[in-house]
Amino acid sequence: MATLSEHFHGALAMATHGLMTLPFWLALAGVVTAYVFYMVKPGIPAAIAKTFSPIVKVLENKYYMDWINENVFAPAARALGRGLWKGGDVGLIDGAINGSARAVGALASVTRFLQTGYLYWYALVMIVGVIGLMTGSCGPTWAAWAASSERDGEQEHGFAQLGHLAADRLRRAAAGVRP
Repeated sequence: MATLSEHFHGALAMATHGLMTLPFWLALAGVVTAYVFYMVKPGIPAAIAKTFSPIVKVLENKYYMDWINENVFAPAARALGRGLWKGGDVGLIDGAINGSARAVGALASVTRFLQTGYLYWYALVMIVGVIGLMTGSCGPTWAAWAASSERDGEQEHGFAQLGHLAADRLRRAAAGVRP
């Protein structure tokens, strides 16, 4: 408070101090100049505008920012928006959603014929699936048996030989002998 009381000498002193600053005098000069130009001698602004017509034109057109906005930025933004709408929304998003719906429809139309409701059909599909799982897991083992039989000098002739070879390999595996 002591520092404030050193600089504050009352309301009247504060008001008169405001009248002595540069911003006040500049504002007053602007008001007086406008009064003289437009009330006392209106020909002065016209002469200044005629002398500095290129500058006045640029200032009256706001540096042509409205024209640049309407003729450069707005069409570019509309083109970008249209491209994102057509390519992104319609092409990519709607295409993926409609494509997945078509894929589900196609899959459903195929599975509709497979789901007949007859028990023997479901049993057949289950048996085929089990055989597929068994042959899929045994397939690489058969390839290994065939390769080891060539090393052993055995000749394979058809499925009968493969069956005997498989039985022999199973006996060896049960005994703990590796091929």
